Amino acid sequence: MAQALLSMLEAFKEMYFKYEDFEDPPVHDACVIHYLHHPESFKLKTVKIVVDTGVISYGRTNCYFKDPKDLLTEIDSIDKVGIKMDNRSHFWEHIYKIMTEIFKNSKKWS
Repeated sequence: MAQALLSMLEAFKEMYFKYEDFEDPPVHDACVIHYLHHPESFKLKTVKIVVDTGVISYGRTNCYFKDPKDLLTEIDSIDKVGIKMDNRSHFWEHIYKIMTEIFKNSKKWS
């Protein structure tokens, strides 16, 4: 199962590069998991973060990279976002390891 999921991620990566010219595709949820285990792999930047509650883009998270204190209102927040990940090959190895563990453990409960 882990190998099948990794194969799908690799196919996604290849198609994204072919059509969007991105070396690595966006895999946000997996990046969060990797960050929790290896925060030293990420370069962070403090930004203003606003969740849009308008009709057109309801729920979208917007990050403003200007000085966040200049843009802050009462309901906004300032926090850090990842803007770069070092050692991307380590990321893929880590995700594969996690998926393998999940699959191994899921067999115990089925």
